[in-house]
Amino acid sequence: MAEIPRSLLNELTDEINALSGMAQRQASDALTRLVADWEASGNGDIAALREAAYEVIETACGYYADTVAAGRAAEFYDAVRKAQDAPGKYAAVAESLRNMTGHRLDANVYHFDYRIDLTDALCSCVGIDLSRQVMTKSQMNNVMSVVKKPRS
Repeated sequence: MAEIPRSLLNELTDEINALSGMAQRQASDALTRLVADWEASGNGDIAALREAAYEVIETACGYYADTVAAGRAAEFYDAVRKAQDAPGKYAAVAESLRNMTGHRLDANVYHFDYRIDLTDALCSCVGIDLSRQVMTKSQMNNVMSVVKKPRS
């Protein structure tokens, strides 16, 4: 088997590090707003604040890890296969994963306006239903909990 070009590994590492930085900044900004709101409301229930913080971190990191990084990994796989003169491409999968994002309508509601047969098939493979175009954070958390469960 041919060796993976070092340039591809370096490029992937740089991009994943950049994605990690973006996720950290997004989570940090959201946590700052969360704490400011909590303080402004009189420092209420600390357990509720902790749960809200977990949700903020999971949402920020989940998007980058489960969607963006997964798409980039598929692109990396395509580039390695091309460098090794292997047949087949998975760019369509990467592009579809990248386009499967929710657009925030308000504080608790997101709109998913990208669905094709491929994304429906991918969701079906992991046992989730994203056929609803509008979902609340609670519904998205339920979907993500199904995706993260180990399979036997």
